[in-house]
Amino acid sequence: MAEIKQRRSPRKAATTKDAKKSSGLDGELLDKVNTALKKVNSSYSGPVPSAEMVKGYEEILPGSADRFLSMAEREQDWHHQREVAIIKNDTKRKRSSTLIFFAIAGVAVFALWAGHPVAATIIITMEGLPKLIRGFRKAQKNSSAAS
Repeated sequence: MAEIKQRRSPRKAATTKDAKKSSGLDGELLDKVNTALKKVNSSYSGPVPSAEMVKGYEEILPGSADRFLSMAEREQDWHHQREVAIIKNDTKRKRSSTLIFFAIAGVAVFALWAGHPVAATIIITMEGLPKLIRGFRKAQKNSSAAS
């Protein structure tokens, strides 16, 4: 006699009861697994967490929201101070470079006045050539970026 096998359609999903029977897990453990799969992780970026997280922290530790905001303010102040220091250092560097350039140009003028035109030419060339090359490269970079 021919044996007729019942086949389940692969599209048909197993119910929770079927899954409990086929997996061999007891119902309580399977419920824990399903609950664990439903959990969603959340994260945040920056010094202040989301409003829901702050509310949860505030319930656990009163005053924690104020601490988060204070921490964020201190971090912002630190970043601001660092930016100001960078700008000041950049300004000092530019002023020093300009002062050195004029000092060397003065030496070249003095060499020319003293009757040493070759020395004056060499000094001006050695001082001005790197600046000309840097300016030329920067102009090329800007023109290629604009294209």
